[in-house]
Amino acid sequence: MDEVTTMPSDDVLAIQHIVQRKLGRCLLRLQQYEQLQKVIVTHGELSGPADPLQQLEACAARITAVRNTKIPS
Repeated sequence: MDEVTTMPSDDVLAIQHIVQRKLGRCLLRLQQYEQLQKVIVTHGELSGPADPLQQLEACAARITAVRNTKIPS
């Protein structure tokens, strides 16, 4: 009933290399996005009426609180 198919080791190694390369490229792209976000946040400025900025500040505080909340295991 359970038929196990095995791939020759050369095929497995070739596929493994392809997957590792694609995963590596994805991680590099994520690191680039992270660096870009840091530059934007570092050099960005907020301006405008005080009321909407206070609302944004309150929203940011809620987000920070949620991020710091530990999920019980």
